[in-house]
Amino acid sequence: MIKFYIAAAVSMVLPAVASAEELPQHHFTSQGVDYDYTVKTKGDVRILTGAADHGRTPFELHVSKTGVDGYFGDSSVSFSMAEVRRSGGAIVAMAK
Repeated sequence: MIKFYIAAAVSMVLPAVASAEELPQHHFTSQGVDYDYTVKTKGDVRILTGAADHGRTPFELHVSKTGVDGYFGDSSVSFSMAEVRRSGGAIVAMAK
């Protein structure tokens, strides 16, 4: 499976996601990559929709208590929160 910088992104937004119902546009930079996204709540799932790298890479991540599923650019992503915690939020692209 291809791993992206998504785990780092998820680990950075988890505190905000856990405490918010609906959030306005958010932005952060990690390892030189800019991320812009919004968060919407659907049941127990937070949906992060946005783009990385100045809008060039769209993503949509469905974040639950147990894991993350969605897409980043042209690739599907799926990993557990345990993987995010074990990596310290530092899962990076290991293959292209």
